[in-house]
Amino acid sequence: MKIQIQCQLVRIRLDESELACLLAGQSVENHTALAGMGKWSQMVHLHPQPMVELTGSPQALVIGLPH
Repeated sequence: MKIQIQCQLVRIRLDESELACLLAGQSVENHTALAGMGKWSQMVHLHPQPMVELTGSPQALVIGLPH
C-alpha cells in the first residue's frame, strides 16, 4: 500500500496482491514509523455500505471501502 498526502487529499494505492486480499475478505495494513512520534497506521477493508467509511484515530486510521 502506498499513501500520498497532498493539498488536503489522501490517496491510497494498492497493488494487485493487496487488491486480491481485499477481494478475498481480508484487510490490508500499512505501518509507518515516525521519528520521535510513534507509529502511523492505516487499514483498508471492504464493507457493505455504499460509501467510504473512516473510523479509528489519526494515528490508526481504518478505511472501509464499498464492496
